[in-house]
Amino acid sequence: MSYIVGDISSMTDEQKVDIACLPETSKEVLIELSSSENEEVRASVGMNWNTPIPILMELSDDENDEVRGAIASNENTPQDILIKFSEDSNEEIIVWVAYNESTPKEVLIKLSQSHNEEIRSAVANNWNTPEDILEKLSEDNSAEVRAWASFNWSLRPELLVKLSKDKDETVRAWVANNPNTPKKILIELSRDESENVREYLLNNWNTPKGLNIKLSD
Repeated sequence: MSYIVGDISSMTDEQKVDIACLPETSKEVLIELSSSENEEVRASVGMNWNTPIPILMELSDDENDEVRGAIASNENTPQDILIKFSEDSNEEIIVWVAYNESTPKEVLIKLSQSHNEEIRSAVANNWNTPEDILEKLSEDNSAEVRAWASFNWSLRPELLVKLSKDKDETVRAWVANNPNTPKKILIELSRDESENVREYLLNNWNTPKGLNIKLSD
């Protein structure tokens, strides 16, 4: 269903949020919704990939953190805005920058050295993170960061082999889930002491067919 600007004037904020989230919502309606007094509506506009660039730039100066975080997560947000957000006082916004695959690699490199493990985890999850940085993050002291690195399909197979021996079961589980993990390692993980790890093998389309994976009833 398509909407025109005149349709939204009588809508509740909840309805406006729903419309602002729809990928088929027109640019004209998104422009109108971007001036809403409700921050959830503006944030939903900020996340929509169909929102015009000038509106994304305008909302990047919004006083509400949720709205700015939405802009930071949008892959259509101009890189100069993402660079600005990478130094925001709110680290939750920086996390969204680190997840964003449009973030410049030099910014990802800088953020990979953050004291905040949530930021480093987001960098580890980003497919555009440089290979050498991803390798360093796969050896991070934080199990959460290593887990996100093992989840990343850009991680080299030899590093997945190493992470398959990690003491943390969440790390091993994401190795079991990663389609780039060598089949020999997938077979070994089918005998892992953690049922969670063994169960993740079922999500991997490269898990050898007929592999005996023991799970509790």
